[in-house]
Amino acid sequence: MDREGQREENAAARTVRVLVVEASRDGFERTLELFTGARDLRFHIDWIPRCEMACEALSSGVHDLVLIHAGLGRPTCLDLVLRATSLDPERPTLVLCERPQRELLEDARLAGAAGILVKERSSAGAIERAARSLASRPRRPPRRRPAPPGPDGETGLQGRAASSRSTDRSA
Repeated sequence: MDREGQREENAAARTVRVLVVEASRDGFERTLELFTGARDLRFHIDWIPRCEMACEALSSGVHDLVLIHAGLGRPTCLDLVLRATSLDPERPTLVLCERPQRELLEDARLAGAAGILVKERSSAGAIERAARSLASRPRRPPRRRPAPPGPDGETGLQGRAASSRSTDRSA
């Protein structure tokens, strides 16, 4: 089944596939709390603990929403946002952070992120709103563009094996 078919199947089942790139297991567990209490949507959540491992998952195009933790390191987090949005500009990509950071918000938006989610202030409602906004838009096939090169001419994210852990969270 192609990417578009997978996304249509997810929409029909009201399942939103979410990719979470978060370095620590504790941080990932706190991120999962954002999904508890969701009433109308079902989420399938894939966790990837390292940026290098996220490339294959991003390239697969099966995720409807991408959450990238700012704690990965500023250049790394923003590079991954650039990569995600260059692979699929229509897929919402959000940066997760522990506290509001105005400069991070500006940098994330410049990199193509739809915004930031502050874990302390966010809830299932914020996640559901983001998921509903993507569900209400017609999906087009992703436009593939190469990821922007890093300072050494490489993205630093290519050619590495990816692995993920999945957790289903249902409303």
